[in-house]
Amino acid sequence: MKVFLGVDLGSTTSKAVLVDEAERVVGRGITNTRSNYDVAVEVARRDAITDARLAMTLGLVGDAGAAIAQAFWVEQDLLRLERLRQTCRAAAAATPGEGPRLAPTVDMILARLFDEADTLFNAEARTRGSFFRDIVGARFHALAEEVCQRGAIDFERLLGVYDRAILEAENEVIDASFDEMFAAAIERAGVEGPARDA
Repeated sequence: MKVFLGVDLGSTTSKAVLVDEAERVVGRGITNTRSNYDVAVEVARRDAITDARLAMTLGLVGDAGAAIAQAFWVEQDLLRLERLRQTCRAAAAATPGEGPRLAPTVDMILARLFDEADTLFNAEARTRGSFFRDIVGARFHALAEEVCQRGAIDFERLLGVYDRAILEAENEVIDASFDEMFAAAIERAGVEGPARDA
């Protein structure tokens, strides 16, 4: 199949669309525009290609399609969250004088985000137009507030770690195998039977 890609790099969002030879939209991608425009375009482009591949593949699985699609996008966001965890750990550890106390707190908050992944990254969150950065940032902020009220960790320093880490993490393009992501989505969705062989 021959497709054509169009990208709209806006001041707040970057959108990509894949169109086939009959001018039908076969895939869409959208992301927040970052300080690195090349990364924003590449993320939107990859999302559009992934969206097209996912739509074609889901056509083979019947009734399980909606659950697999939901699980697929959760798996995508979990990859981003893992990258953010690594970046947060490094940023916390590098904080002068505070690293030994901040790093375990950051780990605890990010562990909660992983535990809440199915709720945080569900279809409703995606349809509200919230980006990964917005969803994770709001929850990190709320959990940081809880933690800082109970202990001796400084709230502003904790948020400073997140702010540094998200800037670095979102300016990287994450390579992910579609086949591996789809297999993980099938597992997450708990799909049995012929759909597993799609």
